[in-house]
Amino acid sequence: MRALLLAYKEHGQHALAGPLGSALAHAVAGASAGLSGPVLLVPVPSGTLTVLRRGDDVVGALAGTAARTARAGGLPVRRASALRQAGRRRDQVGLGRLERRANMVGAFEVRPRLRATVRGAQVVVVDDIVTSGATLAAAARVLASAGAHVVAGAVVAATPARG
Repeated sequence: MRALLLAYKEHGQHALAGPLGSALAHAVAGASAGLSGPVLLVPVPSGTLTVLRRGDDVVGALAGTAARTARAGGLPVRRASALRQAGRRRDQVGLGRLERRANMVGAFEVRPRLRATVRGAQVVVVDDIVTSGATLAAAARVLASAGAHVVAGAVVAATPARG
């Protein structure tokens, strides 16, 4: 799965968006099982330079595919890019668990125009891959502070955490 994600993210293999988005939809279905009412998928945001380098907001695109796939399966899910990057942070590659957590402090904020959308919503935070959980946890904290009911995180794949 890691090789597929890297091909999609770093090598422009956009045809993989469908299968990877479907995998994310399955994770979302599991994460939202037992919930009543609509669920809001909030992708972890990519930085502007990353989006320009890759030519796409890959996590946002995966979240959109996952939302469409989940809706086709009868789940009341929609995507909202409610977060944006707020501060400078280092690339997480090679960082240990504690370094990742410290690196994510103040990394995100809720977009002002979407505060009302997340307030009171059942939210599943989505990302492509999880290693330590620091990114998902930082996103969840910011959304919860804006009044969202963060019910889960959903990812395409997981890697073993370092340190």
